[in-house]
Amino acid sequence: MQNSGEFRLDINRWKDNPWDSFEQFYQKGTDTEGVINRIIEKGVIVELPLGVDAFVPVSHLTTAQLKNIGEKFKNGDKLPLRVIEFDKENKKIVLSVVEYLKDKEQKVIDDYVGKFKLPKMTMKDIATVEGKPIELAPENAEMSKSRRRNSLFKQENLLSIYLVVKTYSFWG
Repeated sequence: MQNSGEFRLDINRWKDNPWDSFEQFYQKGTDTEGVINRIIEKGVIVELPLGVDAFVPVSHLTTAQLKNIGEKFKNGDKLPLRVIEFDKENKKIVLSVVEYLKDKEQKVIDDYVGKFKLPKMTMKDIATVEGKPIELAPENAEMSKSRRRNSLFKQENLLSIYLVVKTYSFWG
């Protein structure tokens, strides 16, 4: 917007694939910040600084088990995050608070725990956590491996579809 009341649109911004830009900014291992805009059973959807939505699995929000994510986290909460997966082809970004905290001092961990009233986490707890897969709901715990794999595949596809729709609605 200029002072004369004219509106200028940079057409190049709209014709390029936004995921080319996202790929530059959200490479695996990159630290960023996201704002929670949706809480789902398996984690939270956050909006990243470039306006793209990404997924944080519940197992990457804390080292403790959370029964109800909504009791600790709310829409609008800001999270410190590290990119643990970037999939341009499937338009999917997965993030982790736990991975972000791995190389931080105990004070940073304590501040995060205090802000969200989480059970105590230590540097040792975080250092021993390896990237855990998305946890299955209790009713799915008895599924066969192939059914479980198909269920996770469907969940990931639904999330990818959501992210694609959200991204295109933002850029469209």
